[in-house]
Amino acid sequence: MKRGSKAPVPQPRSPSPEVQFIRVIPASTASLSSSSSSSSAAADPSSALSHLKLLSPDLRELTDVQFMFPEGSHFAHTWVLEQRSPKLNTAVQAGKVRKQKRGKHIIHHYSVEFGDAKVKKVLGGYEVGYTTLKHVLDYVYGDSLDVTKIVPLALLDLYVAASAFGINRLAHQAKSQLNQCLNNENVFVLLKQADVLKQDPIRSMCMEYAHFNVRELIKMKQAAEDLGIVLFHQVAKLSLEPVPESRTPAEACPPSTYVDDFKRLYELTVQKPDQHMQFITCKAKQIRFHSPILAAASPKLTRLLGKELEEDLSKPLMDITPLQVASVHTLLKYLYYGEFEKSPLASIELSPACKMLEMEGLVTLTEENIKANVNATTVLDILLITFLPYNLPRQDMKDLKQSCLDFICSHWTEVNFDVLQAMDRQITQAILKAWQAQCKAQGQ
Repeated sequence: MKRGSKAPVPQPRSPSPEVQFIRVIPASTASLSSSSSSSSAAADPSSALSHLKLLSPDLRELTDVQFMFPEGSHFAHTWVLEQRSPKLNTAVQAGKVRKQKRGKHIIHHYSVEFGDAKVKKVLGGYEVGYTTLKHVLDYVYGDSLDVTKIVPLALLDLYVAASAFGINRLAHQAKSQLNQCLNNENVFVLLKQADVLKQDPIRSMCMEYAHFNVRELIKMKQAAEDLGIVLFHQVAKLSLEPVPESRTPAEACPPSTYVDDFKRLYELTVQKPDQHMQFITCKAKQIRFHSPILAAASPKLTRLLGKELEEDLSKPLMDITPLQVASVHTLLKYLYYGEFEKSPLASIELSPACKMLEMEGLVTLTEENIKANVNATTVLDILLITFLPYNLPRQDMKDLKQSCLDFICSHWTEVNFDVLQAMDRQITQAILKAWQAQCKAQGQ
């Protein structure tokens, strides 16, 4: 090998069979392209999936569902809806279909109007509005929604929609916030609307509030007229009944299914690949994935996958043979459902790849894992990371390099130096220089 020439990067050795997993919360709630993240165990694992919020609004060209309204359109993916809200996905399937051929595959694109008779039939006659569906999709993709900023009547619409779509946790949140918003000014309006929409849980909640405040409410003549004779008579009757000692206790909020839903989606890429998935090749093996999930996590992949939209799905998007198959799945598991394998060798492989793909948050995560796992098995592979061109100016990488060199000098007989033959000569020179410095310091 000529002096200064660079040999191919060696393949990291097989990871230890003892693999640990963590759920990760990034330090910020930005996407994975943000500059920081944390490797601490997460109380809320869905925080690690903040990039998924970008799937619906920002990658419109990679969607296969368009919800059409006079005010505009919303976009989504059938494969996300299938896991997050099967009932909403069933309504989508009742919409209009446009078929597109991509190689050997036929892709279905759905246009959905909630006023369409077939769609309304699936939803039992319910017709969702533009703003309400926006709230629903924000929750579907992000698992969170600030219901405190939604006005009471819109909360009622959200409750109805979430119930119709089987999104129980969102329905509970809407109902709970609605209960907190009830006052003498809006209770009759909400009661009447809940009665019209046949929403008995909300109707009962309003009637209970009216029972506790019936003496003031029956004096509100205009509000009583707006309520209607039948409902007002029911409210007035409450004045003849004893007031309960306390309101009905709040029900427990259903647990989030966000992580489980996207984990199930990842498992389908392995067990049951379909027409929505592109694939890459690694060691002659096909690895399937939903391209929008990767694109949402990587600005570089956003640009690439946008251009590749019309490509033949029977052809691989790219070949990444230099990586191990296990490392690729480690990356995909993290991007799909926030589980990160703490194997240092997987991090060693993924760190440069994530840097190339502009996944800065995940770069930080892999580097933190690398720094915490310097040992005789990993030290040379970790040292190689510190010599990558983009790491050379970084002080933390300089510190890590010195830590690796110190470890090698103090564990000389434990380190397997065979891998050095495939590394840049600068690495060998750095090791020898560090060893000579230690020998000189010890007077040898």
